[in-house]
Amino acid sequence: MLRPSLADPERSASDESGDDSVEPNLRRARQLRLEGSYEEAAALYRSVLETGRRDADAIALAAAESSLAAGDYVPAVAMANRALELNSERLEANVVKAEALRGLGLTSDARGVFEEAVDDPLIGGYAAFRAAELAEAAGDRAAARQLFAQAIDLGLDSWWETIAARRIGKDYLASGDSSSAISWLTHATNAALVTERRGSPVWFHGELVRRNSEARRAPILLELARAQLQAGARDGAIETYVTTTAGYPSTTEGRDALGALTDLGATGRLTPYQRGLVLFNASRDREAIAVLSSAGGPEAAAAWYYLGLAQRDVGNRPDAVAELTEMARAYPADRLAPEALWQAARMLDTSGNRSDAIEAYFSVADAFPNSDQAARALLRIGWLNVAMGDGSAARAAWQRLGSFHPDPQARAQGLFWLGRSLLGIGATTDGKTQLDEAARIAPFSFEGIRSRDLAAGGRGAEPFSRMWGESFSMPPVDDAAACADWIATWSSEPTSPELNAQLARLDRLLAVGMRGPAVAVGLQAATPGMLPSIDLYKLSAALNARGLFAPSIHVALRLGQASPSGRAEETPACVQRLVYPLVFPHLVEAEAGKYGLDPLYLTALMRQESWFESHALSSAQARGMSQVIPDTRRSIARAVGRPEVTDDDLYRPREAIAFGAYYLNETYRSLGGRPLLALAAYNAGPGNARRWSAGNPSRDADDYVEAIDFNETRNYVRSIYPMFERYRSLYAMPPG
Repeated sequence: MLRPSLADPERSASDESGDDSVEPNLRRARQLRLEGSYEEAAALYRSVLETGRRDADAIALAAAESSLAAGDYVPAVAMANRALELNSERLEANVVKAEALRGLGLTSDARGVFEEAVDDPLIGGYAAFRAAELAEAAGDRAAARQLFAQAIDLGLDSWWETIAARRIGKDYLASGDSSSAISWLTHATNAALVTERRGSPVWFHGELVRRNSEARRAPILLELARAQLQAGARDGAIETYVTTTAGYPSTTEGRDALGALTDLGATGRLTPYQRGLVLFNASRDREAIAVLSSAGGPEAAAAWYYLGLAQRDVGNRPDAVAELTEMARAYPADRLAPEALWQAARMLDTSGNRSDAIEAYFSVADAFPNSDQAARALLRIGWLNVAMGDGSAARAAWQRLGSFHPDPQARAQGLFWLGRSLLGIGATTDGKTQLDEAARIAPFSFEGIRSRDLAAGGRGAEPFSRMWGESFSMPPVDDAAACADWIATWSSEPTSPELNAQLARLDRLLAVGMRGPAVAVGLQAATPGMLPSIDLYKLSAALNARGLFAPSIHVALRLGQASPSGRAEETPACVQRLVYPLVFPHLVEAEAGKYGLDPLYLTALMRQESWFESHALSSAQARGMSQVIPDTRRSIARAVGRPEVTDDDLYRPREAIAFGAYYLNETYRSLGGRPLLALAAYNAGPGNARRWSAGNPSRDADDYVEAIDFNETRNYVRSIYPMFERYRSLYAMPPG
């Protein structure tokens, strides 16, 4: 049984009402809000509000925000007004009120109320931004520009700042004020560059994904160039187009910039490599070949590499192999040289020429023995030799990888396949020796875990064999103290006041339902060098406690990068529990228990799907922590008799967990009760999962993984199994 409790997102003032039920009710209301039971949370907050607490204004605001999240706009307005009546200085309540008014269609009133909230010192900028959007929608362009500028002055994270500056610049551009447009669009490109260099992930949060599409630097550069041309600044526009083409060669903006330079007669400002790379990415391969052939200087090696790929793409494989091979020999120190030989070998491999492919793969391993490509090459040599019936040659290749590669995970791959092969020919002792070594050097890699499986159960041992056999609980630990002690061994940086400032803003944003900006603030705080290491731990823990699990994981990974090893995988358990958190364990246990699933199996799947971001949204419109697509949601809703559940209800963790558990169980049952195959089906559909079985539902698990021809699904399966084992190591407790 899973028994850990989720930390409260905040601690309220002590209960002064004399009612012993108040504090438990507040904790329950907060938990319900996190789980997505917004209506129940609002009702519970309202009941606590009548107990006469001194912090009644905060409770009224929490009730208002919960009603807003539920889409119950009338009670949201009423509770926001109540918060303001109780405390006229609680300006942030105006944000909730304004959002609810907007939901009711009262956009003019909403704008006015947003403007009343701009004096809030923590989130006034975001209130001004919302007001600006409403002014913009109403056609009040001058007011929108003024409010967006005010929002920037009051303080925004770099995503929202970029968007505000861009909208001002675009409006000036449309009105013919090119000078002002240049100023604001330059501001926007600079802010976008800050975000770009920070490298914060946005894929896990729907609003950030949508906002990020508007905050991308490349399209803003094109707008800046147009403003410069409008102002007669031809040289400035050409320089901006060059920046776009050189910096974003694989994008539509890079192609558009190249087209603009062509129209301006200024392609000579680009090197042949820069032009050729854009043409290659645009699939204009014959043009790319002609241009790349003339490249020289420091870009010659990269140009030669893409020349070879372009030859491949036009169907000229012999020349492609020759070009890539010669490039690697001519520029062995170039970063693309190992990949060039690998691509040449892959072309020979996919053409069915096994002998030449093996020779080419050996060229990769011989020329660049420490590279990732060498590891992949030696693995492939082994599999090709198995297909040719030469097990001895296969084992020699895997032995070489397992003995000499510098990456422990790569060595574990070689040792695993070597040990597995030895078991297959009856060399049990030698096979287990290799498997034991693989498990020792890379205990949480896919092959390291599979090595333990095979060493214990033989070559046919199933993955996930350690499910359903134990109880699960959270051992009593003081992670804060443990991590503080660990960090003190390698970092003497003092804590920074910046952390408290960021958390205060984040809490205010969450209190008014601005989850997207709150996530952005948390991610921005994790910018390398912004906070000392001890504060990175505190920030990750604080984000986790507030239900912002995905940014918490990101910050914990950043802490691992800052540590002496530079790897989150080698941090102590106090950090690992943030990288692999238990999220809503009571809900997970209850839903998994309905189907007899291991709760950590379901947990590991959600960790892979969404990093536990409740508002995750994929390009396929999959929603929530379990990433259920609309068609699947409808079929599950019919099956469980809950037709009232909508797509957006999947943003509620309780629904995401319930629907994810149901679908995982369906894939599990339909594929013969094999957990690994069920994962493949969850990601790629049951039809593909059966196809990889090659008509044999009992196909060996490791052969099955190698047969998966979707890279995404293959990596998905290979990632979840190690995650499951991480969870077992952190949270599994033996019975009794």
